[in-house]
Amino acid sequence: MPTANADTSEAAIDAQVFWFRYRKEIAGFLMLVLLAIVGFAGWRFYRQHQDAVAAAAFAGAKTATDYQGVIDRYGDAPAAASAFLLLAEEQRKGGKLPESNATLQHFLDKFPRHELMNTARMSMAASLEAMGKLDEAAAAYQQIASVDPASYDAPLALLAQAQILQGKGRSDDARHIYETIMSQYQQSFAAMEAGQLLRTLKPAAVPVAGTNASPTAFPGLTPPSPAKP
Repeated sequence: MPTANADTSEAAIDAQVFWFRYRKEIAGFLMLVLLAIVGFAGWRFYRQHQDAVAAAAFAGAKTATDYQGVIDRYGDAPAAASAFLLLAEEQRKGGKLPESNATLQHFLDKFPRHELMNTARMSMAASLEAMGKLDEAAAAYQQIASVDPASYDAPLALLAQAQILQGKGRSDDARHIYETIMSQYQQSFAAMEAGQLLRTLKPAAVPVAGTNASPTAFPGLTPPSPAKP
């Protein structure tokens, strides 16, 4: 159709005029885009190369000094995260529990979303327990379970916490946690262990009729649901 052809011709002319008037700006913009693409590709290649070099260095690491070297040279690489964990383990085996916990805290600060972050926290709590800092250890175990109750470590952390409380003579609090584990994590190893430990506790005191006595509440835990009739 003549009208359509005329419209197409006018659009083509307008595009040419626009290009002619703003060719420098358009060319500059395209150059910036090209440089950004090249820069990103170069950065990605560099990171891949650095990660590969870090992985090779980690593969050859055998001692605490080696692991520290990987951390110092490749602090942001995935291999550095593994080096943190193995360095902390070497320190723990050497009896340097405060140093091990400091290393694990550095790991958590550096890699807060790492898949082994709960494992690191469990190790820190266990070290606190080994150092005799039982209140701090119990609080650390409770925090692990509260922050990520669906994790594999949550029932194990509660179990460790309850054992500390039982050892301190806080039987009612320990009983509450054992029952919580058995209610909320029924298919776990922790639930079976909690059932066995629960039987080692003395029976709970029966409230005197007419009193408002209630089980000791424990912060951060949901009491088990009552059994259905």
